[in-house]
Amino acid sequence: MRPAIGARITAVLLLTLGTFSPDRSGSFADTAKLQIGFEGDPVSYTVAAFERGRVLYVSVEEFADALGFASYVNARNGKAVLRIGSRSVKISPYNPFVMIDDAVVHMALPTTSMKGRLYVPLAHFLDALGGSFPYRPSLQQERRVLLLSKVRRNITDFDAEAKGNGVVIRLHTTRRFSPSDIAVSVQQGWLHMTLYGGVLDTVQMASEGITGIFRRMVSYQFDKSAQISFLFDKEIIDRQVSADANGVTLSVWSSEKTGRSAAAVPDAVRSRWLIDTIIIDPGHGGRDPGTIGRSGTKEKDINLEIGLRLRDLLKAALPRTRVLMTRSTDVFVGLKERGQFANAQGGKLFISIHANANASRNARGYSTYFLGVGKSQQAIEVARRENSVIQYEEAPEAYQEYQDFDYILNAIALSSYLKESQQLAELVNQNLGRRTKIPNQGVHQMGLLVLIGASMPGILVETAFMSNAHEERLLRTRSFQQSVAEALCESIQNFKKKSEEEIG
Repeated sequence: MRPAIGARITAVLLLTLGTFSPDRSGSFADTAKLQIGFEGDPVSYTVAAFERGRVLYVSVEEFADALGFASYVNARNGKAVLRIGSRSVKISPYNPFVMIDDAVVHMALPTTSMKGRLYVPLAHFLDALGGSFPYRPSLQQERRVLLLSKVRRNITDFDAEAKGNGVVIRLHTTRRFSPSDIAVSVQQGWLHMTLYGGVLDTVQMASEGITGIFRRMVSYQFDKSAQISFLFDKEIIDRQVSADANGVTLSVWSSEKTGRSAAAVPDAVRSRWLIDTIIIDPGHGGRDPGTIGRSGTKEKDINLEIGLRLRDLLKAALPRTRVLMTRSTDVFVGLKERGQFANAQGGKLFISIHANANASRNARGYSTYFLGVGKSQQAIEVARRENSVIQYEEAPEAYQEYQDFDYILNAIALSSYLKESQQLAELVNQNLGRRTKIPNQGVHQMGLLVLIGASMPGILVETAFMSNAHEERLLRTRSFQQSVAEALCESIQNFKKKSEEEIG
């Protein structure tokens, strides 16, 4: 019997070279037997394997069986499904893609098949599994040895209890997590809690659900953080997290109703949803001029003028709403400082105003952006240009983590406001088109650093192309600046009205 999953173990997998046999292409591969030994277990396990081009392939079915993972292989098409805790891993013959639950992960090499068995390139397969694999692997290819060691966990277990119109979930930990280590977001019925520095067992920390509390729970282990996600039946109207030396407590309040109502929402929670503070962020400024047009127009000046006009319009239209600006004069404000200002002022909406640029002088139109992974060359170029502002910072090295792609992906995953930001971006695009009559370049997602720092729905607006002679002239006119400001004001009013109607 193999060791229990919860025990700390070290496994040594030894390869014994055998004879030769042809692969699918007709070339020859070195066949081998993979001997799996677990520390403290006198029984060894033999797994079918072969080596091709210094790459070790192992039988999916036998490897899963040796490690105690349930597996199923379809005899007709050769596809395999593994169950690792609550995680489903789907593998197909001659395919470099592995599906882990609903996520598609790309391996550097495809799987293969030999004598009716499905084989995976071991090192690449383990990389693809990542935090879904409950061991820490270390493959020593030259010695044909793979070490599997259990990771030291600091999140060990959980319990959950229903409490009136909510639930309390308690994570048991071996270290104290500070509030800054913990982030919580809600998206489409899922509540995601991420703990920086957290290490957990993705098999242990999983559940098909607890009646009356949540439908499903899954966990993910990343290099620098752990994420635990809960799928709830009821609508989540608020949540609160606290931590002590022995654990993290997550309190979730829910409603039986499908829509929010004033009666269902506590006053303190309701006030957090009201859009009572709007932050206007005129891009660039001071020593950072932004794009400079052929006629010498500086983007920073246009952004500020539109921002001031928008401020005045919003104050007149929404007299009970605070309207603040990250800058109201020609001064330099760092990217981090913009988000920090918005958060410190209790901002509920963040609008960053810019003008576009392109190597092609023929490029025209407006566009809006919200936080996400860039999916178009246009979005990637905009992010590259806007993020390059850090060159004007006094300490640009402070943005080192911002340059890390994993950091941006984590920020996107943790954001609770992607849906709201997209809705606002779409409203802005509609109203800009109606009021400015210039081409619509669309709504895009991108990892814009200025949006990462603001903990609220936020968008960045590219009002027109400073690099286009016609649009540079437009941007200099008071009428165009006013039209843009009016489009933004109308969009914000519509968004605010719709959002607050949902909570009564």
